Amino acid sequence: MNTRNFRIKGQIKCVFSPGGGIPPSTVQQANLDVQLWRKTPVATVFLGRGFTDDNGDFIFDLALDSPIDYIIEGKINDVFLSVFFNETLLNSTTPLHAYILHEGYNDLGGFEFELSNIKDNQLPGK
Repeated sequence: MNTRNFRIKGQIKCVFSPGGGIPPSTVQQANLDVQLWRKTPVATVFLGRGFTDDNGDFIFDLALDSPIDYIIEGKINDVFLSVFFNETLLNSTTPLHAYILHEGYNDLGGFEFELSNIKDNQLPGK
């Protein structure tokens, strides 16, 4: 058995568009649940999770025992994110535009997710 280590980093920005002539605002929100998944033709596999800090940044580590069929030459293909607030799905990246994780450090960059579909009393920071 061989342990494969992956470090995942990124940032979530939340865009709220209240309408009524009020311009959209962008905020970084703590405690968003960022989940990492892998899509296969027959199943979706949960890989791990992390939470955003006050700046919307997340970083977490995966330690996966190998051999495992979806780690090929130190890579995991077809990875996507789902982001939750209070167990409500805010948004996901699409498996069709999935990421490839490489063993070691992976900076996924920044993501902007729309929050306008969340009721006002459920908004982060309320």
